[in-house]
Amino acid sequence: SPLCKMHHRRCVLRVVRKDGENKGRQFYACSLPRGAQCGFFEWADLSFPFCKHGKRSIMKTVLKIGPNNGKNFFVCPLEKEKQCNFFQWAENG
Repeated sequence: SPLCKMHHRRCVLRVVRKDGENKGRQFYACSLPRGAQCGFFEWADLSFPFCKHGKRSIMKTVLKIGPNNGKNFFVCPLEKEKQCNFFQWAENG
């Protein structure tokens, strides 16, 4: 994760919860408590690959117990019924 420029600390990964076109999208923000935050903001998905629909993929984590547990991967961002079969392991996974 990037460093916030003002505090030189690792940023935290957060998810947009507000309804709208960015709902579910991940971003990096300053890791300090609300009152002390510097306002650092960066979309986390700018380097994520595109799915077969040409949309930026979303990162998920394998939760199933087994050899891949905890690994991150990229999939199509659309809801299940409309997803293409795009799948790619994230480099840290």
